[in-house]
Amino acid sequence: NFEGNRVYQDSVLQKVADIRQSPIKTIHDLRNLYEKVLNFYREEGYDLAQIKGAWVDSSYSQLTVVIDESQIVGMSVEGNSKT
Repeated sequence: NFEGNRVYQDSVLQKVADIRQSPIKTIHDLRNLYEKVLNFYREEGYDLAQIKGAWVDSSYSQLTVVIDESQIVGMSVEGNSKT
């Protein structure tokens, strides 16, 4: 599962992370998952996206990855007198 993702649904990110083919068993596996997801976001133009962390619900053996998509919703320039 993923939290914080608003642009892409969990199902898309699960395919990107290839969780079914590459289950998370070690910290190395988790780093690979992070890399796959971040590379996907960067390829899609979300260069500021970050993974904030992950946690495991041991009662369900379920990993949740927390994403910050860091979308810029506005920008303004002030004091610019020349272009």
